[in-house]
Amino acid sequence: QKPKKIVAIHNGYQSIGVIHQRSFQFDKESILITDSLLGKPSAVGSFYLHFHPDVHVIQNQNDLLVNNDFRIKFINHLDFKLYDYQYPQGYNKYVTAKKCLVTFN
Repeated sequence: QKPKKIVAIHNGYQSIGVIHQRSFQFDKESILITDSLLGKPSAVGSFYLHFHPDVHVIQNQNDLLVNNDFRIKFINHLDFKLYDYQYPQGYNKYVTAKKCLVTFN
């Protein structure tokens, strides 16, 4: 079966000379997400992955282990770090969860 692919772009950073492109490629065992900053080779971008409080995440060298079940691998990134954040569960009700900040160019 052929992999399926979705590509989207937006010009929200046009004022700094950058077009953001994100593609999703799906195959039987994985999803490949590729972020590209087009138009300015020196541009640096970042994104967050927010995890639900019930999800157990461990940071390794170049990947995250999620619930001891699957891995999120980072390729050609500048850096990634795991942080705590406050997940809202209702009005003025929060619980600590994990988020990952990934920087790339």
